[in-house]
Amino acid sequence: MKFIFIALILLRLFNVSIAQNTISDVDGNVYNTIQIGDQVWMKENLRTTRYNNGDNIGTTVHGNKDINEENSPKYVWEYTGKENNINAYGRLYTWYAITDSRSLCPCGWHVPNEAEWLKLVRYLGGESIAGGKLKKEGTTDWYSPNVGATNESGFSALPGGGRLSNGVFNDYGNGAIWWNAEGSGYYLNYSDAYIHKWGFVKSSGLSVRCVRDDN
Repeated sequence: MKFIFIALILLRLFNVSIAQNTISDVDGNVYNTIQIGDQVWMKENLRTTRYNNGDNIGTTVHGNKDINEENSPKYVWEYTGKENNINAYGRLYTWYAITDSRSLCPCGWHVPNEAEWLKLVRYLGGESIAGGKLKKEGTTDWYSPNVGATNESGFSALPGGGRLSNGVFNDYGNGAIWWNAEGSGYYLNYSDAYIHKWGFVKSSGLSVRCVRDDN
């Protein structure tokens, strides 16, 4: 009993809950989840190719097609066509796709808004160190030196990169980028422990992490 009590204290110190559960999306993809503070997040990037009603999200005929002239494009891509990387890194979505009323996240989950991202950052000690606590440690997945990476949160962020609206894929191996519901992105880099908030063109392709509705 004493050992269990000590273990619970250690888990709380490292911002991790003792229980990890799974959820599934409409495609049947299964995701691990993790509790960080009083929020519950998906531990992996979203991989679905369909909205919750079963409709296909759609993609460009060529993965690197320039979509700058399109109005409110709703697309999903795998990074440079690498389907074998989807399980680890997830897919890339435009902001217009993630805010569609048909919803991408599993039932009971949603794309986090800015307030929810900021709550996570504050819980992990602020923007200058939160990135390190979110990144998977080591340099097997991240470029060296992967500064500050401890993954103390259990979020296990991987550098899946993104897609510019002109069709250029970038940042694979050195950056992880996720949408918030308002249209900004949160960015982790191999070269520091920060979590950066950046503005992105809404037709860019970025990763998505869903958060549970009752947070």
